[in-house]
Amino acid sequence: MSKKTYEYKCVVINENAKKTAEILNKYGSDGWKLVSVWNSWHYLSKKIKIEDED
Repeated sequence: MSKKTYEYKCVVINENAKKTAEILNKYGSDGWKLVSVWNSWHYLSKKIKIEDED
């Protein structure tokens, strides 16, 4: 059985739609997945480690 480990990041983005998309696409290309948005806060997660359990 494998164990998945994630890293989380919260970033504030106060930009127009085009610039926001550019910023989020950059995070996406770095392996981050957008999880949620609340006001200007953007919550991201990234799988960082998979361990095999015996």
